[in-house]
Amino acid sequence: MDETTYTPLDPENSATAAAAADALEVAGFADENETIDVSAVAEAPLTTAGDDLSSLVAPVAADTNSANGSREKEPDTGEKGISIIAREATVLGDIITEGHIDVIGKVRGNIAAQGDVAIHGQVRGNIDGEKIGLYNSRVKGNLKAGQGVIVNDQSIIDGDVTTKNIIFDGKVRGSIAAESVVVLRSHSYCLGDVTAASLAVEPGAVINGTVRTLIDGDPEAPFEEII
Repeated sequence: MDETTYTPLDPENSATAAAAADALEVAGFADENETIDVSAVAEAPLTTAGDDLSSLVAPVAADTNSANGSREKEPDTGEKGISIIAREATVLGDIITEGHIDVIGKVRGNIAAQGDVAIHGQVRGNIDGEKIGLYNSRVKGNLKAGQGVIVNDQSIIDGDVTTKNIIFDGKVRGSIAAESVVVLRSHSYCLGDVTAASLAVEPGAVINGTVRTLIDGDPEAPFEEII
């Protein structure tokens, strides 16, 4: 069995936005052929790879040992585990994990992870993680990430996004609030307010809402010397 690799998301690296769209290919959403309980979600250990977001889908490619999606257990590396929701699976209920989680199937419930969260499928519920990546996905719920969020051009969010940094290229019906940087790439469609300390908008991006940049001190200070 090939070694499974995993790379944490890096929202502050501008190359990761392009890698998200080009390297991660997901062939649509599966029908709800199987319903599984949260307790049945398996955890696979991790190793650390280089700066290549395509390694996020490596666990999926390796999950072909049998027709029912069984997975061999690799030796413990001491790293955080990654929980995988397979493409043909639907989880009904909340998921709480101390590690990372990769959703290729569907989740009808909230997701709370101490590690990173990668969504390639559909989630109806709130998502809370250290870093969150959405790739060709649909989310109806709020996103809250401690470090950063990446959303590719085929993803849709119906809810609010709160984080430190975000690289956004999808569609959102809700507000985006970042403590530091918001980057809206050319396919972005934002139906809601955008708040950030620093904002970059590419040609083609659409914002239908209020844009506000966070300012330290008096916002009128630059005009005090006007005669």
